[in-house]
Amino acid sequence: MTVTKWTTLVRQCLLHRLTADEFYEVVHQHESDVDGKVLFNVLLECRKSFCAPGDPLISMYLDAVVLAGLVKISHALVVLIRRWNRTRGSQNENEPEAPGAEIHTLHDLTMAVVSPKYKAEASETRLCLLLSSKWLTVVARYLSHHSGQEAAPSATTVEALGFLLASLAATDIGIEALTPAADPKDSGDATEAGELRASVRQAIELCLPLFGAISGQLIERLNTLLKHIALFEDTLAQAASTSAQSTELQALQFQVSVAETQAIASKAATLVYLETLVGPYKRTNVRILMMSQLCTASTIDDAVVFNYLSARHNVSLFHGDR
Repeated sequence: MTVTKWTTLVRQCLLHRLTADEFYEVVHQHESDVDGKVLFNVLLECRKSFCAPGDPLISMYLDAVVLAGLVKISHALVVLIRRWNRTRGSQNENEPEAPGAEIHTLHDLTMAVVSPKYKAEASETRLCLLLSSKWLTVVARYLSHHSGQEAAPSATTVEALGFLLASLAATDIGIEALTPAADPKDSGDATEAGELRASVRQAIELCLPLFGAISGQLIERLNTLLKHIALFEDTLAQAASTSAQSTELQALQFQVSVAETQAIASKAATLVYLETLVGPYKRTNVRILMMSQLCTASTIDDAVVFNYLSARHNVSLFHGDR
C-alpha cells in the first residue's frame, strides 16, 4: 500500500472517529502490506496537519499498533531522527524547532513501553536503546552549550527522550541488555554490549548537569540507571584483575541478599544498627549530625530509607508515633 493510500485510510478512520480497536482491525486487514515506518510517519503527519491539537485518537492509534507489533519503537525512532535531522539542516546552524507533535509522540512511545502488554525482542530493545541514546547525546550536547529561548526546543526534546531511554532500560530485556554476561560466549556480543552501555552512559552523563532544564524526576531515574551501569562495569574490572576478588564479591552479594528476618523484624535491631553506624561519635550533637548525614547524603535516598522503616515497623518517622 502506498503512502497516499495509508494517508487516506488513516484520515478516514479519524474522520469517522473509529476506536483504537476498530482502527487496529482496519490496519490488520492490510497486515501483509504494513510498513512500520510508513504507517508511523502517516500517523505523525496526521497529528501535525490533519487533527485538532490534542486529539487523543492519534495516541490511541499509536498505542494499538505499537503494542500489536505492527510499528516497532525502532521504526518510530528512525522516522523521528530523520525528521529532526532534516529540520536541523534546513535552519542553517540554528537549533531545529521541536514541534509539539514530535514531543507528544515521544511521550506516547514511552507510555507504550511501560505498558504490561508491550513485548519486544532483545535485538529490538538493544537497537532502541542505541538509537535513543545516540540522539539524546546530540541534543544534550547542544543544550549544554546554549540557554534561554534558543535552547527551549532542545530542553523539551531531552526531557521526552530521557524518559523514553529510562523506560526502555527499566524493562526486563533492557536490564539484561545493559548487564554484562558473567561468561560471554561470543566476544563479538560482549563488544556490542559494551558499546551499548558506553553509549547509554555517555548520554546520561551529558544529561545530568542539565538539572535546571529538565525535571528532577528524570534526573533521579537517569542517576539510578547510571549507577546500575557503573556497578556492573566496576564488577567486570575487578573480575579482570583477579578471580579471587570476584569470588569474594559474589559471596558477599549472596550474603547481602539473605535477609536476617529475626533482626529486621524488631525495632530494637534497627536502632542498634543505626547506633552502630554512628557509634564512634559519642557527643549527642555530633551523633545527631551524623545521623542526618546518613539519611541526606547524595549517595543515600532518604525517602527510600524512611519509607522502608515505616513500612517494616508500622511507625511514622515524621510525627513522633511509637
